[in-house]
Amino acid sequence: KAYLLSYNAACGAGWLFCIAHTLALLSSGGSVGSIYAGVGQVLMISQTAMLLEILHSLLGLVPSPVAVVTLQVGSRIFVVWGALFWAPACQQHWSLVLIVMSWGITEVVRYAFYFCSLLGSVPYPIFWLRYSLFMVLYPTGITGEILQVLVAMGAHWKVANPLWYRMCLIILLLYVPGSPGMIGNMWGNRKRSFKKRNAGKDEPQGVVWPKTKSGDRSSMATNRGILAAAAAAGPGAMEAASKISEEKKWRFAYKKHVLDHVTQSLQSPDACLAMARAGLEAAQTSFRFLREGHPEMSMKDAMEKLDENIFDIAELKGEQGVYSKPELTLSYGAPMLGKPYYQFEEQRKNKISGTKLREQLDKWVEYGTLEPDVADALKTLQMKQGDWLDLSDMYFVLLGAASAMGPLTFLLSLGANVVAVARPGALRGILDKAKDSPGKLIFPVQKGVDWKGMVAKQDFDALAKASGCDLLTQAPEIAAWVCSVAPGKRLTIGNYTYLDGALHVQIAVACDCIMQRLCAERKDTAVAFLGTPTDAHVVTKGAAEAAVAAYEKAPLWMKLWEAAGVLKQNKPRTVSDLQFMDSIVP
Repeated sequence: KAYLLSYNAACGAGWLFCIAHTLALLSSGGSVGSIYAGVGQVLMISQTAMLLEILHSLLGLVPSPVAVVTLQVGSRIFVVWGALFWAPACQQHWSLVLIVMSWGITEVVRYAFYFCSLLGSVPYPIFWLRYSLFMVLYPTGITGEILQVLVAMGAHWKVANPLWYRMCLIILLLYVPGSPGMIGNMWGNRKRSFKKRNAGKDEPQGVVWPKTKSGDRSSMATNRGILAAAAAAGPGAMEAASKISEEKKWRFAYKKHVLDHVTQSLQSPDACLAMARAGLEAAQTSFRFLREGHPEMSMKDAMEKLDENIFDIAELKGEQGVYSKPELTLSYGAPMLGKPYYQFEEQRKNKISGTKLREQLDKWVEYGTLEPDVADALKTLQMKQGDWLDLSDMYFVLLGAASAMGPLTFLLSLGANVVAVARPGALRGILDKAKDSPGKLIFPVQKGVDWKGMVAKQDFDALAKASGCDLLTQAPEIAAWVCSVAPGKRLTIGNYTYLDGALHVQIAVACDCIMQRLCAERKDTAVAFLGTPTDAHVVTKGAAEAAVAAYEKAPLWMKLWEAAGVLKQNKPRTVSDLQFMDSIVP
């Protein structure tokens, strides 16, 4: 921290000198040449020092993306050392004023922003300038850079070094896609930063991340704390937890800790369960719940204190009868043959069943799309489809019932009783699907609403507006309602929600709290999960061997990319008699 404070202060002072001296020279009638004579040396030093920022990003001292920092710094280094320093014509050209003032103002504000951030608080004027001045200074600065290079090419490099002349031309062409990209990146940063700053004044209700010592709601510190709590309950105990807690480059190094975590959890069934329970407990006690009129509290406390009965139970029975001879069918268009899947819109609606389905299952196993036990399970289901595909006596709770990845349509088509937890807007489409199916829909409706009358009139617009719920803001009440549904029946509950970024973790915590409450009150509850493809997955021995075999048969172009360091073998990791694969996408 002391180093970064010193670096930001020194660089900011250098650029401030350049601005002040340039303005003083211009106000006294000085020429452009006098500006370079007065500030040139400090300009070159201040700009060259920015190469350290690439190193800062690589080492994880700052959260800035390495590629973006490299592009920003590299373009300026190219201008000052590839044009300005060598070409006297550049030092006399008016575009020098453009780059000195544009760069200088940008950097004084930026370094002041970083300096204040390190101290814990950024004054609003500096914050606003940091994320607003780029609208003017980026176009003027980029214009100055391009003009400086063009002057250097015509007045110096065309004769002095034709090869560098051609290189300059290539780099200038990169400004065409690069400049809009840099401006677009700042627009995105501006939007996110203003949203984050304003969020502190008007915080959303419901499930939120806990606050850090600096007062912001950080996902990074919370994620690390939860993983450390889980690790402490496993074979590695406090030693494993300490490695996580003391990791200084968490943003870039968390992956290895997740893989170590999976390794620890596979030591034994007891270790796996203990770590899972400890992690979930830490999540429920760490995450907070906000509601107007109530003090901020942990999710665990909120589930106990705010579980009011605010919903009635509404039902909608489908108009179709249950199929007398249900048949297992799967959607399958055709082999894509390397073509984009979106080109097969119509084929995706095709269904296969019977002998064709069994043949296709064998093909999928042969070229690795399915594990053999999955194919065997589907074949067994097909053999007993007459009995097993009648779900009229089964109850499924779908958290995020409208999810495109969820089983809503499939379950309704088999006559299942679907308990739909979804927002009012999403529930509207669900009501139509339920009406045109042999299944039954059970859903929450506001107390006192004449939902039976609305169902009788098929006024689904009004019914949807009076029904539904919000998992992020009403998790305690939803849990109480779900526990009251279909008394005496066994429920199967699954989480099918998805939101972008940190919100996904928040809604996952809400769903976990609901599922835990239901499992505690109704001991025969079954739990279903929709897995993610980006994780560290335990795999069969056959799958691990298939991965090794695929690597050995990799084509030449893959081997060349591997030799260049672009690709790397994803080796199965072995723990006792189990294997797992690293499928984490950073």
